[in-house]
Amino acid sequence: MEKSRQKYKIKIIFSSPVRIGSPGMDDQNVRQSIGADQFFSWISIGWIKLFGLEEFENKVLKPFNTGSYQWIHSDLFPSDNEGVYFPTPAKLPKVEKEEDEIDKKERTKWITKDGLEKIINGSSLKKGDFKDPIKEVALQTARTSVFLTEESKPFITTALVSKKENNELSFTGLIDFSDEKIKVDFEKVLGFMKDEGFGANRSSGLGQIQEATLEENKDMVFTYEGDQYLILSFFYPKDENELKEISSDKDCAYTLSTKAGWIYDESGNPTDKRKQKIFLFDSGSVFSKKPTGRLINVGYKGHESFRYCIPYTIGIKNVS
Repeated sequence: MEKSRQKYKIKIIFSSPVRIGSPGMDDQNVRQSIGADQFFSWISIGWIKLFGLEEFENKVLKPFNTGSYQWIHSDLFPSDNEGVYFPTPAKLPKVEKEEDEIDKKERTKWITKDGLEKIINGSSLKKGDFKDPIKEVALQTARTSVFLTEESKPFITTALVSKKENNELSFTGLIDFSDEKIKVDFEKVLGFMKDEGFGANRSSGLGQIQEATLEENKDMVFTYEGDQYLILSFFYPKDENELKEISSDKDCAYTLSTKAGWIYDESGNPTDKRKQKIFLFDSGSVFSKKPTGRLINVGYKGHESFRYCIPYTIGIKNVS
């Protein structure tokens, strides 16, 4: 697919706070990006609603499950009028001068596009390459109460309310399509799902979408080959061999995230069935060999549910 990829960008602007975090009492539990797996599930529901289950299975699910990916997409990262912010890699190039060493406390979750290009070229980062767009652009958190047990447990929710005049926080992801027709269908689904909203607690007014667009990617086209590979989305090994390769990779660096959630029915409504909990390599992880990934069935017999675990990968110079 790599030779014929049609490169685009997905951009979503919310008009209300959106539930993208994990249960917790502080902002350490807030996920500040939209995971590629969550976005794929959202698009899948829209595809079924708009085109029907059979069309989804034939045009999306079956090709993905046989390795003929109709598209590959990254997580959707925080962005604003100044650009898109990418995950700080789990492994950074060494600084050339000791005085350029950056204190770990000053390293944020995000780096600028210029910072990412430095990583690709094997250059060390400067203090200005690190950003915290959630704090700098938007009000950081808002609490909503959801009754999970006998007591109300607060959720931290990113509140997308601009703190800077003429600058608003959005979420932007990279997506590469296999052909024009699948891109056209995808864009129809994206437009359809705009009115559905995104994330949990939509009935309470969260996750309302102001804008959801697909535009050609001309300014963030990165190389696919390198000495090592940085992933910009969640990844689960294709098979035991890929897992063994990672286990024996002394130069890799990664973080893991736990994923669970509810299984949805054919109409896009949540059931009483839970997805199997799995651990995924998170975006920002670095590997010596290009990872492959796959869709993984986290459902059960009669209640299949596929999680998107295919990494959006870019090549970088060796990180020593």
